[in-house]
Amino acid sequence: MRRIGIGFGTVLLASLASAQTSELVLTSTSTTDCYVVRNGVIVRQFSRTATSDGPALVVQSTIKMYGQATNNVGHEYDLLGNMLGGQYTNPGFIDCYDGATDGARNWTISHNDFNNNFAVLVGDADWGNVQIAFVPNQRSSGIAYDATDGSLWISNNVGGCSNIQHYTTLGVVLGDYPIASLNGGGYGIALDPADQTLWLTGAYATQGQIFQYDKNGLLLQTLTVPGMNSNVLGAEFGAAAPVFTYCTAGTTLNNCLAAISATGSPSVGAASGFAVHVQNVEGQKTGIIFYGITSAIASPWGSAANPSTSLLCVKAPLQRTNIQNSGGTFNACDGSLTLDFFSYASSHPTALGNPFVSGQRAYFQGWFRDQGSPKKTSLSDALSVTFQP
Repeated sequence: MRRIGIGFGTVLLASLASAQTSELVLTSTSTTDCYVVRNGVIVRQFSRTATSDGPALVVQSTIKMYGQATNNVGHEYDLLGNMLGGQYTNPGFIDCYDGATDGARNWTISHNDFNNNFAVLVGDADWGNVQIAFVPNQRSSGIAYDATDGSLWISNNVGGCSNIQHYTTLGVVLGDYPIASLNGGGYGIALDPADQTLWLTGAYATQGQIFQYDKNGLLLQTLTVPGMNSNVLGAEFGAAAPVFTYCTAGTTLNNCLAAISATGSPSVGAASGFAVHVQNVEGQKTGIIFYGITSAIASPWGSAANPSTSLLCVKAPLQRTNIQNSGGTFNACDGSLTLDFFSYASSHPTALGNPFVSGQRAYFQGWFRDQGSPKKTSLSDALSVTFQP
């Protein structure tokens, strides 16, 4: 058993713009438009009942809008924009423009509410029992939930965003990152669970644009979205499922794209039964499944002079598990790797993150030999797992 330090070779750790593979739901305040955007392109669009139906929203299996101000009613929609039965009335807060959720609690910010000093608000998953959670140290509007550590990302905004702040859900500041002021923009913020980047919305002078940042406030890219001709204030990628894939696998000598998945439930109460699988591996190759508990990343695998198509998708420190042979057929993509995770954890009590608890997150990726790669190794895509009770 070994813990991996820098990784299996030289890794470039610079922040990189990445494709927006997750669907970003954006809501307008100047119109009833709701846009679903991927890679800077509107893939779906629908209309809400009124401009006051939102724009604050949370996204899980459905989209739940929160009424913008006192007595405004938000409605529930399916992911295609069809109205469902849920209705969510704002009992007395002013100008709630953006929302966030951890699946059990919803958050928003009363941006123009002088009566409560522009507080962060929290309610249940159906926007019930909404009350003041804390008051940010700067006037704010956008809010996003971070499942990697159970925290909140907030965009400070008075006519334009100039800071991104990181808070605990109790209001303790974890970090403050000044950014170049987004003129009229930044009312909404969303965290992409696929690559852990932050996306801010454009409005007014920055209408029609979205902005990608890393968690240190570095601007990665600006995208202009054709057809998004309104002031967007709400943004959500949706609550991350307990188990989901992210990142991109490398292409091997035989054009294999190794694919990671899981079976069973990631319940910390089980001694076994939750298994991580990597399929489409080069046959008859040595490989391992490794994991980390810090965060998801997407870093080049190799150096600028010796690049690989693979990406390292798990932030160090890393724990490598037992060495395996992929089986299958030489020069074919029928090899595989498998890890019964809780069985491994039981037999390795000093492994990284052990003992695991409910709500803790781990990130898994497969590694195996590949003579066609400049590094002579390749990586699968990655798996994010939030452990359950």
